[in-house]
Amino acid sequence: MAKFATAMKKLLLLTVTILASGFCLSAQDKDDFGIWKTITITGRISPKWSAGICAEHRSKDMSRNLDCALVMPNVSYRPWSFMKLDLASEFVMCSDCKQWTLRPSVSFYVPHTGNLDLSFRFLPMYEHTVETGTSIWFLRSRAKAAYDIDSIRLTPYVASEIFTGAQWKKTRHYVGAEYSFGKHSAIDLYSLYYIMAGKTWQRHVAGIAYTFSIN
Repeated sequence: MAKFATAMKKLLLLTVTILASGFCLSAQDKDDFGIWKTITITGRISPKWSAGICAEHRSKDMSRNLDCALVMPNVSYRPWSFMKLDLASEFVMCSDCKQWTLRPSVSFYVPHTGNLDLSFRFLPMYEHTVETGTSIWFLRSRAKAAYDIDSIRLTPYVASEIFTGAQWKKTRHYVGAEYSFGKHSAIDLYSLYYIMAGKTWQRHVAGIAYTFSIN
């Protein structure tokens, strides 16, 4: 119980820090601020196959208005411990349009160095906008470093993701931590800085994501 209480205090402190930093940075440089809330349910089909579904709500305009809401089913296959293949599809309701995306991806995991985990994901993404009938392909490339603190079931991490098409589109930088409640559930709190091409402003995001595994 003492370890759990310590972990929850640290998680609460991280939440307050993330929210405060997002508001302060946005107020300081006139950037925008939003909150992303995510729920994911996953299940293992076999030792190598799994499937799940994710629902997410994103806000913008200092978190006053809807940016988008989405539902994303996915299936994953892990042929080896160092590699995972995913196929997902997003159904997105934005504030000004509706979109459908196809998201095949491959992730590579570097063998453990102590408690440090390194991973790389490459995701070629197809995006179709319903109102205009236009479609585009672009590549999302992400590098992530996480450190497992097993004694309190906390995993802080940093990550960067670059979106490129014919040219650079945007970059996301993450700082966060995941707390595991046990075998079946975990909560992830993170801060995200969103740099977009052609914009005179950028976006700070505070995110919370809950994951539940049914087996």
